[in-house]
Amino acid sequence: MHSHHQSPSDIQHGHDYVSANEAYFDSDALNNAEKPRRVELARRVCNGLRKAYPELLDEDTTELMDFACGIGLMSRELCPYVKSIVGVDVSQNAVDAYNARVNQQGLTPEDMNAVRVLLKGEEGELGGKMFDVIISVASHHHLPDIDATSRILDNFLKPGGSLLIVDILNENLGSSSQQPELLEKYKDIVVHKSGFTEAEIRGNLEQAGLETIDFQILTTVLLHDRDVKLFLARGINRRAMAPSHK
Repeated sequence: MHSHHQSPSDIQHGHDYVSANEAYFDSDALNNAEKPRRVELARRVCNGLRKAYPELLDEDTTELMDFACGIGLMSRELCPYVKSIVGVDVSQNAVDAYNARVNQQGLTPEDMNAVRVLLKGEEGELGGKMFDVIISVASHHHLPDIDATSRILDNFLKPGGSLLIVDILNENLGSSSQQPELLEKYKDIVVHKSGFTEAEIRGNLEQAGLETIDFQILTTVLLHDRDVKLFLARGINRRAMAPSHK
């Protein structure tokens, strides 16, 4: 839940957020990343996605990308409801843990597989594979350039495919004193420390070339040591929305 491509804007004020996140989650993957609250978070998000968009999850047809997949908690929850999942992340240790668990569960790489990659949206990435659904769960707030990231992810969607973003809702608290522990403890890996407003995410999807279909509050969780509301936003690839010329 925490990776993205590398671009010049990822380095802000001399700080390289991609490398910082890679190092943090490499260590995290080796130090009991499967904490009960994280498993519960994945379960609640999965249930929320299934309730909101049951039509998007088909065990016979849906090909899904789990962007910034980490050790695969979201992938495991969604696996029974889709045909296949490809996880992508910048942390090699997280990817290794993801694939080891897949093997332990008796699944094949065709069912569920993770790769370490810095997506750039270039032709031939991921073997040219395209997806019906891409999820980005609690990862956008780690990204300096969310417009570029969402635009890149749009390149991997099939015509009419959906990008589902789950992240922290910025409730316009207006004071960083509301979250001092977050600012100090996670300042090197979290860029958008207050999360995002609805307007910001709608703008993000628009800038990426996606059509915003929905924005809703999904659940309240403990994330980065504080209670936050998580939103669910859905953007749809516009290629299927062009007029037919049959």
